[in-house]
Amino acid sequence: MKKTATSRPDAAGWTFFTNHAHVLLCLAADPEMRLRDVVDAVGITERAVQKIISELEAGGVLERERR
Repeated sequence: MKKTATSRPDAAGWTFFTNHAHVLLCLAADPEMRLRDVVDAVGITERAVQKIISELEAGGVLERERR
């Protein structure tokens, strides 16, 4: 598997970025990314991604536009 900026490390490894940062990096790279794609890229649950997006939105870090 090719490692990218949003790939999760091996279970024995660690990551410098928080899950919030991983989600934000995914969305910065592709603002059209579906929630399910973020889940797969970051390696956390859909519920966790939804919560992180809500927190980033509440903090004014990102804006959500529904279509």
